[in-house]
This record gives sequence, C-alpha cells and structure tokens, in this order.
Amino acid sequence: MTTGDEVINIEVDLGDALDISHVRGLWEKLSKAMESAKSISLKAGQVDVADTAALQMLSVFFLDVKGQNIVVRWDGVAESMYKAAALLGLTKHLDL
Repeated sequence: MTTGDEVINIEVDLGDALDISHVRGLWEKLSKAMESAKSISLKAGQVDVADTAALQMLSVFFLDVKGQNIVVRWDGVAESMYKAAALLGLTKHLDL
C-alpha cells in the first residue's frame, strides 16, 4: 500500500459486548485498520461485557501496532471494561 492510500484515523466501535464470540470479527476490523491508518480510535464507551479472550486479543493488537508507528487512542472506556482489564492485570498493557 502506498503512502497516498493511508488514512489518517480509523474509528473502531467495540460495541456493547466484547467477548469471545466477537473476537474474530473484531480482529479482522483491527487488522484492516492497521493496513491503512496512521491512528486508530477504539470506541469502548458502550461495552457492557468484556471477557478474557477479547482483552487478550486487544493485548496482541497493542503489541502489533507498537512496531508499526500507529497511534491507538481510546474514545471512551466503559467502567465494566476497565474493571475487567484491571482484574486481569492488563490496564497498563492496554493503555487504560
């Protein structure tokens, strides 16, 4: 992909349920965003449920973007998601 094809920012809505049943679809969205974005905004203000599988996948995503000079920003984080990440010890890793 050429530099002219890059998008400045892509928003990815995490929806209201961030669980194992959504991991594959979300990974596909995030992978596609990584191909063309200089920054990615994660909209997590409506997340009611966040399970271990989804948070582990987001951890891998954060590792992947660090080597690609892509900025990831949170656009709101629901308390339930923050609590789940804290319980798993992932708040620092997920920049929460």
